[in-house]
Amino acid sequence: MKAQNVDITNFENNLDAFKAAFGKNYDLASRRFQTAIEEIDKSIDHLEKTKKALLGTDRNLRLANDKAQDVTIKKLTRNNPTMAEEFRQLGEEDAAAAAAKKSVADADKRGATTKHNDEMPKKTMKDANTLWIGPAKAGDMFSGSHVEVMESMPVQFAITIYEKAGVAKFKLDELGPPNTDGVLVAKLTFAGPNTGAKEGSAVRLSLGSMKVGSYELQLHVKMKGADDHEFKQTIELTAK
Repeated sequence: MKAQNVDITNFENNLDAFKAAFGKNYDLASRRFQTAIEEIDKSIDHLEKTKKALLGTDRNLRLANDKAQDVTIKKLTRNNPTMAEEFRQLGEEDAAAAAAKKSVADADKRGATTKHNDEMPKKTMKDANTLWIGPAKAGDMFSGSHVEVMESMPVQFAITIYEKAGVAKFKLDELGPPNTDGVLVAKLTFAGPNTGAKEGSAVRLSLGSMKVGSYELQLHVKMKGADDHEFKQTIELTAK
């Protein structure tokens, strides 16, 4: 009987030890589980904050883009007359350049070409006293309308040509003397828009003395943004 009581006591002690160990392990696992859940909650909260920040960034970018699309030259130059005038002049210059280029394109379509050398009338050695300018052709960029005769020995000549549309100014870069075939080459450069009268588009060409005969004045033009001069037109001259 005494041995049975000892066995029962040992069994109960072993059971209590097992229950204590199991409970301890359960508590430890439960705490770790709870810690893991809390960390997951923190991560979710952090991701939510990150998501909100990204959505806020997208919203601000969209608003910034809307504001940028709404920007105009007029709004930028409001209460700034200096910049408003600068942009106005740039607009006029671009419009003049476009109109001049259209004239050039019309001349190109017309197929402006130079006479072959063997078709040029022969000149004499006699000094000319008068000079005639041939009429402008349809599509020509320039026309000549004025001849200056300087009383000297021999007589000196100068002509004035005009950009036909009257919207652009040009400056003379170079004017060479007639070659043996009677060809003179004048190089002009676009100098900006002409906002005044037609005379503002005038270019004076000093030809000097000339022998009796027929000549061709070739106009080579350098437009805005171009790298070099390009042949655009021929004006016929007759010296007598």
